[in-house]
Amino acid sequence: MGDDHLEIDVDAPSDTTALITLTGDVDSATAPMLREAVATVMFTQHPDELIIDFAAVDFLDSGGIRVLIDVHRQQRDRDGRLILANVPPAPRRVLEITGLTASLDLR
Repeated sequence: MGDDHLEIDVDAPSDTTALITLTGDVDSATAPMLREAVATVMFTQHPDELIIDFAAVDFLDSGGIRVLIDVHRQQRDRDGRLILANVPPAPRRVLEITGLTASLDLR
């Protein structure tokens, strides 16, 4: 399991796109940090496309999944899109098992 550590870097590569890069574990202990970062980005930048880069994430559990589902719905409700980029095999497998790869945009 994870060590309850998550680093979050936020960037705005364009006026309509926000990029959140994660390093660490997305689990029940760190999910509130991710939720807060996403809420801030959505409130201040209003991105049409919100990209969350998972390249440096090794662990994803139900706490992180809940945040991703909520963000996906929020983006969809405002005609935006959530993109999960560079998802490594272990977190991707969790998303596959939960059936979320069918509704989330993984690249």
